Amino acid sequence: MLKILSKYTILIVIFIIISCTSDSSDDNDNNTTDTNKTKETVVKDNVIQDYVIPKELDYYKQDGNIIYDKFYPIGWSVDGKFAYISEPADEATGFYLFEIKIIDVTNDNIVWSWKPKDSEEGDFKSTWENFYELFKKQLNSYNIKQINNFELGSSDFDNSGNDYSISMKTKSKTNGDYGFDVVTETYVNIESSKLGQKTVFAQIEKGYSMILAALVSGYIKSPFEDRIIIICKFERWGYEGPPNVMFFKLAGCDLGSGFTSKTES
Repeated sequence: MLKILSKYTILIVIFIIISCTSDSSDDNDNNTTDTNKTKETVVKDNVIQDYVIPKELDYYKQDGNIIYDKFYPIGWSVDGKFAYISEPADEATGFYLFEIKIIDVTNDNIVWSWKPKDSEEGDFKSTWENFYELFKKQLNSYNIKQINNFELGSSDFDNSGNDYSISMKTKSKTNGDYGFDVVTETYVNIESSKLGQKTVFAQIEKGYSMILAALVSGYIKSPFEDRIIIICKFERWGYEGPPNVMFFKLAGCDLGSGFTSKTES
């Protein structure tokens, strides 16, 4: 009788051990599932983005006998990177010109750029399609989020309870060969009645300058932070005279820091 009870006791102990092991296994399985869900969420949050062909933004807003560089903004990253494409004006070279850039708006440095070899063949659509995988890889590597409807803001605007005004100052001198004035120095400033003022762009022409005029076109704001890109347009004397060429330059601006009060300046 004792032997029979002993056998039953052993069986009961074995059953309890198996049950506990099974529960522990189930707990581990549940933990693994939760971990996998977390990993899946992370992957989804960092999913590779696709991009559509960007739209041109009219920064020049000017008629007359002028050809102009075209500007196609693509998007922003959350840490101040900005991507765009430019199509430089063709001054009778016969070549199609195209360049894509990603810039760090915190310091205006170019972090990546690409342009095709000089060719008489090509257009915007075919270049985008033919090199799309390269563009997609680089845009994703800098976490550029595409924005489909960019708006060009005016030079006077409000943001986060502050008012701002963007202005440009230039210095000129007479070109001795042609007898007309050319711009030799350009400065772009932004001023806020609460924060103060600062210079965000300064350019001194070296050597032979043929810039006839310079103006602020407006700005583009990041959707992720209080940061803008100021778009400046320049009119340059054409290679062999008119038509003149309109081109642009970009200047980054943090709307919350770097300002100097008027009493300090």
